[in-house]
Amino acid sequence: MSAEGVLLSLLNAAFTVVGLIAAVKYVLPRIADVLDSAVEDKAAVDALVVLLEVFLIVTAASLVIGFLGGIHGKLNIYLSTIKPAIDMVTNLKVYVEWLVVGVGALLLVRTFRGGTGKKTSGY
Repeated sequence: MSAEGVLLSLLNAAFTVVGLIAAVKYVLPRIADVLDSAVEDKAAVDALVVLLEVFLIVTAASLVIGFLGGIHGKLNIYLSTIKPAIDMVTNLKVYVEWLVVGVGALLLVRTFRGGTGKKTSGY
C-alpha cells in the first residue's frame, strides 16, 4: 500500500475515534436528558444509554478495523480475530432498534396526552 493509502487509513481511523468520543461525551448525555424527562425510571434510562454507548463503541471498532486492516495483510489477519465478537454484538442491533422505537412511541404518547405520565386519583 502506498504512503498516501496508509495515511488515509490512519486518518479515517483517527476521525472515527474522534466521532465516537464526541458522540459518547456530548450526544448521549443529551439523549439521556430527553429520556429522563419522559421516562420516570432512571435505571431504565441509564441502561438504555449504556446500551447505545456499547453499540457506538462496537460500530466504531468495526470501522477502525476495516480502515486499519487494509494497511498490511498480516495486520488484517490479527484484526480479523476480533470480528466474531463484534459480529455477535451487532447482531443484536435489530432488538435495540425496536427498543428505541418503543421509547419513541412512549415519548409521543406522553406528548399527546399532555401529562407527566404520573397517575392521579381522579378527584
